[in-house]
Amino acid sequence: MKSIPLIKPDLPVLDDVAESFREILENGKITNFSKYVTKFEEEASDYLNAHALTVSSGTMGLVFALHSLGLQKGQKVILPSFTFMATAQAVLYAGGIPVFVDVENDLTLSPSDLADLLEKHDNVGGVIGTHVYGMPCQVEKLQEIVEDFSRQKSRPIFLLYDAAGITCTRKVRQSCTQKRLLFMKGAYLHNNGN
Repeated sequence: MKSIPLIKPDLPVLDDVAESFREILENGKITNFSKYVTKFEEEASDYLNAHALTVSSGTMGLVFALHSLGLQKGQKVILPSFTFMATAQAVLYAGGIPVFVDVENDLTLSPSDLADLLEKHDNVGGVIGTHVYGMPCQVEKLQEIVEDFSRQKSRPIFLLYDAAGITCTRKVRQSCTQKRLLFMKGAYLHNNGN
C-alpha cells in the first residue's frame, strides 16, 4: 500500500546549502549572534517591515510573547482544541490557564465558539489562534470578536497567533504590516494599541 504524506517538506537541494553547512560545522557558530542567525533576523525584518527576533523554539517565542503582553498568573487564555501541545504548555509556563475552544472544519479556531467562551469566562487575558497545516485562521473575524469583548469588559484582551504551522504567505505578510503584527519565531501577536 502506498502512503500519502500529510505534509511533504520543501527542502533545498543539498548542493545549494552544503558550503554554508560546512562553514557552520567547521566554525561551531550555530546560534547566538552567528552570521546566519543575524542574517536571518535582518532578512525577516526587511521582509516583514518589523523587528524580528529568533529564539530557541516556537514554545519560547510564545512564552516571551505572553509575558510581553502582560499575562497575569491565573488568567485564562483561550486556544483551539486542535493544536500542538506546546501552545498549551507555553500558556502554563507563562502562568496562565488554557481554555480550549472548538475548531472549524479547517481545524482552526471557531469564531462563534470563541465568542461564547469570552461571554462565559470573566478572567480571560487573551486568545491564541493557531494557523494549521498552512491554513491561516480567520484573523479578521477573531480580531473583531476580541476587540468587541475588550471594549465590553473595559480591559485589554490580547490576540496572539501561533504561526509555527504556516509560512509567511502574502496574506499573512499583509496582515503583519497592515495590523502592526510582531513576529517571533513561530508566533506573532496583534498589537491593537492596548
